[in-house]
Amino acid sequence: AMLPPVPGTTAHGPGLLMTPAGTLLCCWFAGTFEGDTDVNIVVSRLESGSDRWTEPQMISTDNDFSNQNPSLFLAPGGEVWAMYTSQRGREEGKDNMQYTSVVKKQVSHDDGLTWGEPEVVLPEEGTFARQAIQVLSCGRWIYGLWLCTDSAAGLAGDPSAFAISDDEGASWRRVDMPGSAGRVHPTVVELEDGHLV
Repeated sequence: AMLPPVPGTTAHGPGLLMTPAGTLLCCWFAGTFEGDTDVNIVVSRLESGSDRWTEPQMISTDNDFSNQNPSLFLAPGGEVWAMYTSQRGREEGKDNMQYTSVVKKQVSHDDGLTWGEPEVVLPEEGTFARQAIQVLSCGRWIYGLWLCTDSAAGLAGDPSAFAISDDEGASWRRVDMPGSAGRVHPTVVELEDGHLV
C-alpha cells in the first residue's frame, strides 16, 4: 500500500514500527524545507488487514521550532513513543540551527491514533538523534546521538554519543564515543549479550 501524499514540499527521515495490534506506524518529518519552523512530525497508520494508509496526521505542531528526525519506540507498557529532535528555526545569517536542538517525545496510548503533548527528554542543546531506542538483553536502553555545535567545522566537529537509561526512560545519562568527530547518525546493535557494535 502506498503512503498518501505528504503535507508540505519536503519529507524526510522515515521510521516504521509494528504495534501489538498489528498496525504499522510510519513517521517522518514534513514541511517547506528542513530547518523551517513549519517542519513537523507526521504519522500515518496501516491497520492489520487494511490495504490503505491513513491520511498523514501532524502530531507536533509547535511552529516556533523545526521538528525533525523522528523514530518510533514500543515501550514495555505497550505505549508508543515518537522521539524527535526540535531546534529553533533559522535566524538571520544562520542557516543551520541544529546546535539549538533538544530531543522531545510524544506518547500514544491508543495504537497511534492520538498523541500526547511534547515533552523534552534530553534538554542539552545541540543533541541530535535518528535511530530508535534499542533495548539490550540486560534491560538497559540505549539511544544513539550526535552533538551539534555552532562552529566553522560544522558536521566535521560533531561527535557521536549515546543516551543510556537503566530505569526504562525515566532518566538518562550520556556516554560519549571517543574519536568520533564528524561521525553523525550513529546506530548501535547488540550482537550477543553485552557485545555492542
